Amino acid sequence: MGACCDALDGSLARYCSVNSELGKYMDSVADRLSELIFITCAVAGGLVSPMAFVVAAGSFPLMAARDHDHIKEADSNAAAFGRPERLTLLIAGLLSPEPLANILFLLAGTCCLISSLQVIIYGRLASKAEARQKAAL
Repeated sequence: MGACCDALDGSLARYCSVNSELGKYMDSVADRLSELIFITCAVAGGLVSPMAFVVAAGSFPLMAARDHDHIKEADSNAAAFGRPERLTLLIAGLLSPEPLANILFLLAGTCCLISSLQVIIYGRLASKAEARQKAAL
């Protein structure tokens, strides 16, 4: 239910032309916090091992890398691994037995960190290309 509402609010804001940069940022922060709360409850309830926190630990640097690129006015859509993929691995881990669950959590966290590097590198390359283009004019 929460994911449906999350998808609706952004679409509705864009449709009504009331979307803002602060709204996008707050939506991203709310997404990360909801994932962290969900994982915390699952671990506290004994449903999964604390390895599930690796997923959240990987998602925060990805958010920070995207925010950094956004502040620098660089494109931050370079990440090959985003929220849908992260949630898919998280849910698969929640539904899997212990050894496989930990592997899926570790895979999701690692993919988030790799995507963080992708975003940073792509943003820097785009900034350098834009600077060269401005210098050529």
